[in-house]
Amino acid sequence: MKENPKLKYSDLKRLYQFTREHFVVYVDVQRIFVKELAEGIKQQWEQNPDLKFETALERQFKTYGIYGFSDRNDTIVQKLQTYYLKVSIKYSLEKLLSKNILLSLLLAFLVYYLFFGLGWQAYYLLTFAILFIIGAFYLHFRHQRKLNKSRKSHTASLINETIKTGGNSGMVTLILVQFPLQISKANTGALLDEIFLVTMYLVMILGVYILYTSYFILPQQNFKIKRLLHQKLHNYQTT
Repeated sequence: MKENPKLKYSDLKRLYQFTREHFVVYVDVQRIFVKELAEGIKQQWEQNPDLKFETALERQFKTYGIYGFSDRNDTIVQKLQTYYLKVSIKYSLEKLLSKNILLSLLLAFLVYYLFFGLGWQAYYLLTFAILFIIGAFYLHFRHQRKLNKSRKSHTASLINETIKTGGNSGMVTLILVQFPLQISKANTGALLDEIFLVTMYLVMILGVYILYTSYFILPQQNFKIKRLLHQKLHNYQTT
């Protein structure tokens, strides 16, 4: 009986190249697809040892459907970024609800009564939002330049990119900032309006702190965060 062929180093290199050709840019996501393709090719060789490598590869690729890797790739990216955002929110809430919560709330309300009590809420919120948006775009473009270089050299990592770009925290925080801007336009000075406005103001502070946590605090715990993301990415592999 003819012995089943085995994957060579050149075959594995071809699998990585194949995933790049089909727009999987992150090496850690490529690794997931390469492992699945390799397993599928081995199973085909068990049935037909004479099957050529490229033929087996094309047949295995067809099992991913008409969209190929794209749907699964997008799902993995979105899930990992969402997971990082959840970690950022959890960490932010734990810190804000720690022993420093009274000081944090006191400072927040002092700022509120300083600006809002003087009737400057619209100017304050608008200035705060503009500065925040400028800062968010600066962080995005600063990291994007580095990421473009790593993608061109085929060394881009989804885990590293998620950490450096804060996952989805920037978009979520931009949405949170819009709440007080819109509410301030409808503020009539009534007690209910003021309570609601203070609540949205605190939500805005939470959003900014989440962004700060995602971009600056969590990356300082690089080993721990990478281990969490590696474990989560490993869980996305399917048989």
